[in-house]
Amino acid sequence: MRPAPPGQAGSTTVGAALLIAAVCALALTLLGAGGALVDRRRAQVAAELAAVAAAAAAQAGEADPCAVAARIARANRARLTGCRRIGEDVAASAAVAGRAGSARAGPAAQPAGSAAPSSRPKPAAAAAPARPSSTRSAPALSSGSLPLPHFGDWMHAGQPVSQGQPAT
Repeated sequence: MRPAPPGQAGSTTVGAALLIAAVCALALTLLGAGGALVDRRRAQVAAELAAVAAAAAAQAGEADPCAVAARIARANRARLTGCRRIGEDVAASAAVAGRAGSARAGPAAQPAGSAAPSSRPKPAAAAAPARPSSTRSAPALSSGSLPLPHFGDWMHAGQPVSQGQPAT
């Protein structure tokens, strides 16, 4: 190993210190961004839960469903920033550490041909399943024609059932 040229002694230490400072700054930035994301999701979840609880309270005939929404938001460590009834629905918004979330909830749409038509439009995604059912994609599994072992039948004291076991 060669000695460092004159005037260069300690330059690696300075470079390493700068690299460590840059890594620490990046880590702090990522932690701050992660914390903000967590707060945003907590606010969104609190708003969704508050809206669902308020809509259920409204359907049950509760006089003030927004009081229920406020209680649910507080239970989720959030602050209810808005709540209003829109027909049968309830819209709620909540905040956690300056991050906001909002949601709207109400009764489910009535099935086609039911006695009471709903004012809510049926979502397009509900018209057709997103993926085929397992009975179409794996008929052998759902019909029972594929002989898969059941562990209760397969194992007995560590041996397959087909091998005789002495009676004890």
